[in-house]
Amino acid sequence: MIIDSISYAKRHKLNVRFTVEDASRTNFDVLLKIAKLIEKAGADRFSFADTVGILHPAATSDIFSRLSSEIKIPIHGHFHNDFGLATANALQALQFGASCVDVTINGLGERCGISSLAEVVTSLDELFKVKNSWNFKILNDISSYVEEISKITDNDTRPITGKNAYTHNAGLHVSSVIKDGSL
Repeated sequence: MIIDSISYAKRHKLNVRFTVEDASRTNFDVLLKIAKLIEKAGADRFSFADTVGILHPAATSDIFSRLSSEIKIPIHGHFHNDFGLATANALQALQFGASCVDVTINGLGERCGISSLAEVVTSLDELFKVKNSWNFKILNDISSYVEEISKITDNDTRPITGKNAYTHNAGLHVSSVIKDGSL
C-alpha cells in the first residue's frame, strides 16, 4: 500500500511527505525499513512523529543521527510536549539530521501541544546563531491573539499538570480509520 500510494501521488506530480505515526515507540529496525521503502518509492520527505511526546533529547539525537546516516531524503520531525521536551527535542533533531520540524503558535496542538514557534526560532537565532529573516517583533502580539481567539491558555496545555495532559483526542486518526476500515 505504501509503494502504491506514493507512486500514485508522484504520477500526479504531488510532493509526498510520508509520516510514521507513533514513530518514537516503533522498533528502530522497522522504522528504518519503512524509511528506506518510502525513499525507494520516491517520497520527498520522511516524517518522524513523536505522537505521544515520550522522547527525550538524547534519544532524539540518536534516532535522527541514525536515520540521517541511512536515508538521503530530508527528515522531518514532529514532537509533542507531554513531558515539556518538545522544543528540546526539535532542536536536537535539527542538530542531528532533521531538515525541518513542526511548530505552532503557543505550541498549540493535541494534549499539551507541540514545539512552540517562538521557542524554536528564538533558540535557533540566539543559541545556535542561525540567522534568518524571522520577525521577532510580532511574536508577543501573535501569541496573545491566538490565546484570545482560541481561549486556550497555558493552564490547559501545560505538560504534566495542564488539564489536557495525558488525554487523547484522536479525531484525525479515527477519521482515517473510518475512511478506510482496513487500517
